[in-house]
Amino acid sequence: EFHDKIGKTNIESRLRTLNQYLFDGLSEMNSKLDILSPVEKESRISLLSFRPKNMSYQTCGNALGKAGFRIRQVPEGGVNAIRVSTHVYNTKDELDAFVVALKQILTWVSFSSLQQLFLWPHEYETEQLQQWVAPANLPHTEIELRPLKSRSRPIPP
Repeated sequence: EFHDKIGKTNIESRLRTLNQYLFDGLSEMNSKLDILSPVEKESRISLLSFRPKNMSYQTCGNALGKAGFRIRQVPEGGVNAIRVSTHVYNTKDELDAFVVALKQILTWVSFSSLQQLFLWPHEYETEQLQQWVAPANLPHTEIELRPLKSRSRPIPP
């Protein structure tokens, strides 16, 4: 009954509009993810699939779930991606919140990886590191890390 009141044409138009809006938001993160859905909007209606570049799709998908978003992790056929389905009742504000959360997840994992891989065996100021990995600041390749104090523990194998 709900769908009948809106009408099939209006529903399809709404789904395509939301899908393009999300596609545009994800496209801004092309350095952090690969969009697997077709680029041409005529081939998409309500589904978008993407694969993070700097982490597993499971890690990203689990983090999105913990942030309150319902997505589907797609392992079948080795796709190893995340699928997002927009619906007629979704809003652009919800899609904006999804894109912001995804950016934060991808950035936070980069931050966590930076701590684990490059900082050991030294301790750094967390706030200082967060400033370094913020998108508006210098790229990672220009970061100069300096220890605040050394640890006496050996470097793990």
